[in-house]
Amino acid sequence: MSKFRFLLAFSFAVILAFGSSRALAAGGINSVNISKIYVQPGGGVVVVWFTTTAGTNPDSCSNSGVVVLYGDYSSTAKAEGMRQTTSTLMSAYLAGKKIDVYSQGCVTYPWGGTAPGLYDVTIHN
Repeated sequence: MSKFRFLLAFSFAVILAFGSSRALAAGGINSVNISKIYVQPGGGVVVVWFTTTAGTNPDSCSNSGVVVLYGDYSSTAKAEGMRQTTSTLMSAYLAGKKIDVYSQGCVTYPWGGTAPGLYDVTIHN
């Protein structure tokens, strides 16, 4: 087997092995309903509570059943991403749809302690 084919096969194997690992990672919160959403006026923080606390704290933060998204307005693209994420969460809440959330570590919970930091969200059909 040529070096090129070996590298191509190896790269493909790595992509298959790790490409979908985020869904299975410790930061996954799967198939939950939103019970309420707090959006700070001025846009700095979005807090999302779930209808359950079971399986909602993959990072062992001090608060369960909630995720926190802090806004980053350092660029137009990041501000637009914050708006899109907030709109996605509101849409899921209003439609009563289940969501999957990926958190990335603990962040400061606005009312004390820490909570999982929201990284991305998927709405179930």
